[in-house]
Formats: sequence, C-alpha cells, structure tokens
Amino acid sequence: MAVKNEGKLNKKRLPLFDIALLAVLIFGVIGVAYLMTHRAEAPETELVYTVRIEDVDNAYSGTYVQGGKLYSPSGTVMGEIESVSVARAVDVRFDESVLTEDGEHRYIETRSAERSDVTVTVRVTAEMRNNGYFVGGNRIAAGMQVETMVAGYFGEGLILTVTPIEETPEGESSKGAAK
Repeated sequence: MAVKNEGKLNKKRLPLFDIALLAVLIFGVIGVAYLMTHRAEAPETELVYTVRIEDVDNAYSGTYVQGGKLYSPSGTVMGEIESVSVARAVDVRFDESVLTEDGEHRYIETRSAERSDVTVTVRVTAEMRNNGYFVGGNRIAAGMQVETMVAGYFGEGLILTVTPIEETPEGESSKGAAK
C-alpha cells in the first residue's frame, strides 16, 4: 500500500519492533502463568508446637479449649488445640523496704487472682520452606512471639517448642510419635 506524503511515495512498513515487543509480552505472560501453575509444592509435615500466653484475664482463659482451633490475627487456622494448661499468673513487685543479706532490695512474687498463664499444645500441618515451618504464611519456630486468637480472645504468646511428627506406616496413628 502506498501513501503519498508531500509529493513523495512512501511504502508503509510493518512495525517489526511493535510485533517483537508484543511477542515478548505474550511469551512473558505465558511463562509466568506456567511457573505459577507448575511450581513445586512445598513439602508438608505435621507439627506439634507449644505456645505460652501470659497474663490472660481469667474471664478469657476458658476460651482455650481442647479440640478448638487456634487462629492468627488474619484468620488463618494455626492448628487444632490438643491440650490446655492454665496456671495462675505471677505478679512481681519491687519491695524497697526489705534488704537482702547482700544489701540489695528484693522482689516479691504473688499469685494473681485475676490473671492466668495459658499453655496450649497445637497440632498442625505445616509447609517446609527456607529451612522453616510455615502455616498460611505465618512462621512457626521456637522462641518466636506470636499473636493468637480463639473465639472471643486475642493474645500474644511465645512459642516454646516445635516438634515434627514422624511419618508412620499406613494404618497406624501418628499421635504421640514425636521425634
């Protein structure tokens, strides 16, 4: 097709650069879609971990129940509660009136009547990624501070232990078979 431009005849060229750019974009989208649908699944393992939530008001310490679910603040199920232990919290206060033999003041510890420390043991299936355990994007590791939720209560706790459960032959229960 010929186009007359100010008295000159120019042949319209194919926009090769545009076609090459479009092809690169199409192959890029296809490549990303392929990687997203064919990426390797992260290996999953069953874990039992223990979380200690301190200074829980006594009105809410009963919300942690065996068989209940533990949630993250985003609503991800962080596992099923296998056992619950409730102990009265310890109040510590500085006593400046009494000196020890070393000439130092001491601290007085008393059991709280209003608050408890709750320790829950949770079982969950976690993904193994980057040498760590993850549940719905939340890392599970001993020594980590975590935010937990149960029906009606939000609390911050510390993960005390993390134990992967051994694989057992089919037909046998894996409960209690910790490494």
